[in-house]
Amino acid sequence: MGNIKKGIFFSTDALIALSIIVVVILVAFPVSRYTKSQTEIHYDIITTLSSLKIGEINEPYIQSLVNDGTIKDPEKTILEQIGEFYVTDVELAKSVAEAALSELDTKENIALWYENTLIFSKSSIPLEQAKTVDATRQIISGIQQGQNVTGFSARALISSSVRKQYFYFGGYVGDGNISIPVKYDGNITEISMELAINNEFEVYINNIFKGKFSPSPSEFTPSQYNFSTIGIQPSANNILELRGANLHVAGGFIKINYKSEVQYEKPARYNFPGITGLINIYDGFYIPKKPNSLFVSLHLDTKGLLTFLNIGNRTIYRNYTNQEETITFSNAELSSILDYDNLWGKTIPLRLGLENISYFSNISKRADVFSVTDLSGSMAGSKITQAKAANNLFLDILLNNSNNKVGLVGYEKLAYDADFHQLSQDINSLKNIIANQWDASGNTCICCGINKAVKNLVSTIKNKADLIVYYDLENNVNDQSGNNNHGTLFGNPLYSSGISGSYLEFSSGDYIEMPDVIDSSSGTISFWMKPAVNRRQTIFDASTSNKYFFIDIDNSKRLRFWMEDYKDTGFDGSAYRISSLPLNQWHHVVAIWNYDGSPATQLYLDGNLVDQDTGAAQSIPPLLNPYIGKTRSSYTTLWNFDGGIDDFRIYSKALGDSEISALAQLPPSKCGNSLTEIGELCDGQLEFCSENGFEGRKQCNSQCNGYLSCDTTGICGDGYLNQGEQCDDGNNINNDGCSSICKTENIYKSMVVMSDGQANQLCSEQGTGDAKQDAIQAACDAKDYGITVNAVGFGSEADVTTLEAIAACGNGSYYFANIEELAEIYKQIANNILETTYSEQTLETSSNISAVLYPDSYIEFNYTSDEIPYGLIITTEKQFDDAYSGTFTIPNNSTILETLGISYSGPKWTDSLKINDFEIYHLADYGLNYIELGDPYSLNIPPEITNNTNTIKITTGLSPSNSSAGSVYNKIISTVLKSFSSFTEILPSAKGCIWTVQFEDNSVITTPIPGAYQGSEQCNYKEIAIDYNGNDAFQVAVFKLLSQLDLNSNNKVDIKFTEQDLEIEINEVQGIPYAWSTEVKAVTWR
Repeated sequence: MGNIKKGIFFSTDALIALSIIVVVILVAFPVSRYTKSQTEIHYDIITTLSSLKIGEINEPYIQSLVNDGTIKDPEKTILEQIGEFYVTDVELAKSVAEAALSELDTKENIALWYENTLIFSKSSIPLEQAKTVDATRQIISGIQQGQNVTGFSARALISSSVRKQYFYFGGYVGDGNISIPVKYDGNITEISMELAINNEFEVYINNIFKGKFSPSPSEFTPSQYNFSTIGIQPSANNILELRGANLHVAGGFIKINYKSEVQYEKPARYNFPGITGLINIYDGFYIPKKPNSLFVSLHLDTKGLLTFLNIGNRTIYRNYTNQEETITFSNAELSSILDYDNLWGKTIPLRLGLENISYFSNISKRADVFSVTDLSGSMAGSKITQAKAANNLFLDILLNNSNNKVGLVGYEKLAYDADFHQLSQDINSLKNIIANQWDASGNTCICCGINKAVKNLVSTIKNKADLIVYYDLENNVNDQSGNNNHGTLFGNPLYSSGISGSYLEFSSGDYIEMPDVIDSSSGTISFWMKPAVNRRQTIFDASTSNKYFFIDIDNSKRLRFWMEDYKDTGFDGSAYRISSLPLNQWHHVVAIWNYDGSPATQLYLDGNLVDQDTGAAQSIPPLLNPYIGKTRSSYTTLWNFDGGIDDFRIYSKALGDSEISALAQLPPSKCGNSLTEIGELCDGQLEFCSENGFEGRKQCNSQCNGYLSCDTTGICGDGYLNQGEQCDDGNNINNDGCSSICKTENIYKSMVVMSDGQANQLCSEQGTGDAKQDAIQAACDAKDYGITVNAVGFGSEADVTTLEAIAACGNGSYYFANIEELAEIYKQIANNILETTYSEQTLETSSNISAVLYPDSYIEFNYTSDEIPYGLIITTEKQFDDAYSGTFTIPNNSTILETLGISYSGPKWTDSLKINDFEIYHLADYGLNYIELGDPYSLNIPPEITNNTNTIKITTGLSPSNSSAGSVYNKIISTVLKSFSSFTEILPSAKGCIWTVQFEDNSVITTPIPGAYQGSEQCNYKEIAIDYNGNDAFQVAVFKLLSQLDLNSNNKVDIKFTEQDLEIEINEVQGIPYAWSTEVKAVTWR
């Protein structure tokens, strides 16, 4: 054969062998009908590679591998040799396959796979684009044995010196500069902090400035803060200090990662935080075993202010200091006050504060509360009677405080204005609505009631321009008011010269479509008209399919203005016979509507009031985009307007007689008489405007055809939110939510939503498509505005599930009442609201108090502790699933060292913790007046009642009768001890790779393992992918270890380590054979 390569130009031996195989197949199997593939090359390749010996390939690269001993057995088939290299060195396998198959002479697309690894490919199109695919598979296996064969086994483990430690703030710590002692033994690698904190602050560690930081979003929502470890010393009393104006922390912790060889010990001391300012601490502590002795040391300088320390419900200290002092309490003193049998195995509330201080919070802040009451048909009879009585009692209690305001929302099919009363202190006016307007009828739109209350709690003043549309019709239908409510022309109306410039002539169905602008409870439509025909015709129409709002001339030649309200009380309208008016002459028309009172409608012709409806309309319905010159009804097109229209205006208020007369005057007076007339946009008036988020007013220009720029520099009390103002409610009164200097005052905003049935009406504001979900979402939306939503289920038919969800999403409480109990429930809710307005933990004072509690104050407890076994200590954090509960899992074969429920209770108290529905903490066990009790931020869970899989539930409250959800940012922090290491079976290689590992906090490290690895192969243990070579002992050992450290199997490692913490051991095993087998697949496609 000379120098011809033994590639796919097969040797004569191979061709003979192939011929023999074909003959055998033909003889062995009977002939049958089958569909032949277009090519058999995939089969030929597998057959040939499994027949030819590797030593027979006269290819330079392969021969060099034979000569240098890399290929140890030339008698192996090509398929086997590639397979052996696939197991021991996949890159070498690819090179040998390339050398053996590089001269393959075919136009087919072909590839060779060993398991899922592509070894060789030759193609012109990607496999993914193939229309037909053919494949041949073969399993090959082998045993490496004899002549000093070496296999590898690896072991991977994590250093037991890797530690994580927390230093906790209390449920409420303030108010002033706050310091925390941070002590550890070892080498720190990282420090961070999580806090719910009220104001901007600076961080100092050992008086070294670490940065300036922003407050957290709320007292229920913590923020994360990071800074360097420079200046932090091991085995020292490091002091981390928060400095700022009247700071308070409503829960949080400092977290450090460090390395230490010191044996883990359970805590034997509670360290008080340092406070400079107003000492006000709500916290708790935990003793794992019954204490043998206790010792308290308070390092104080209270400046002569009376100070108290309560442990549980016992007062340990109540005195004052006039200078810096250290006050101690011996075990003998403490054991005479405290019952040690009730001090261990559970979290004990602790309270340290000052007495006889004039706190702002002792002056009850204002409460704005809406009672949102079901008035649907199912409330008829005794239910509506009880609901009225309960609401009257609710008013009596809340309005006994001069600061509070109460509003009423009654809802049925909708929340009608007739059943509504704005926030008020006028108890007689409120009770009049309850007595005379509330009745039971219609469906149940819970979301309507909540949305109406929210609208009125969020904004008590809603400024809006008086003139919202002005079409002067000077050759266009642009809105000259500045509100961009431009019209759209349909048909071919003509512009003609009229009484003031041009006007628009309508005929044959011409009309103007306007934006949806009829949304105010009262308003005015003003225009000039010139009818051209004697028949019924529509001038203006914003009607829907079942609610009328139109101006027309009927068949009896009456000019009419008709409208309907939301409550279907019938037509409200005004009409005036105009048969005496000749055609093609100009007349001025004004129509005024009023959905808030009487008269409901007024109709003016040429400046004179010609008719009115003295009845009272109730609630403006949603209307459609108005048409000018055309009816919105699909019933007929014969009612369209023929004639002229000019100077069309819509106002968001009812105009007065003098304003109407000016608009109707012909010829108009000159600009400057302070009355707007035909052709004028304004005349001397100030109009509402807004710019860059601020409100103001703009002045009419001297030509009466436009406004000057928006002036937002108004004064406090003008009802406009001007620059530099946080609020402006139109007065200069304090304690009404907006102070006399236009600064926002602290108002407690809430509502009580009562229902006796199922929600069955939708709300477009929420748009979930489900009435119950709309109601729940409306409560969630209310909470986003800082409004607390309480819910009351009234009677046996109440939808408890929906109402509980409303209370949970509204950060309120759910109550149930039968018919006889409703008044008592409303009384309880009213008293809870009063309690909330002055008894939350947050305190402020007008005095300049600089009392000091030093951070070396402590409570020390001596108890007999259990011996801690050897192993790796792992601490994990798991955020709650919702505002009520969270789940966590304890790894098998581990020892629980500590499990904590973390509660962000804000200004409230953590009042209950349950694990697997077993209550282990109940604040009311220590007393009913929470203001005297502590508020633990971290609550210990005894290991003996913890299962592998657990559910924790935490609630917060202001009293035993007021309990609600906490924060979705609550956590479970669990510390366990467990031995972690991994061993591999004997594998053919041990090279390693560059690992990228993702941790539970989403940080990553990328490092070669082992450290001496010099290659480029990449391995991953990440949420999106896990990649490693199952034949490499190093890689398999690391993968197995990382899997063990991934406690919740989410492809993130729970313990954070560095490359120096990972230890790898390799064992070379000689003379012991190891088996391998794999599937080979040859594929062709076209």
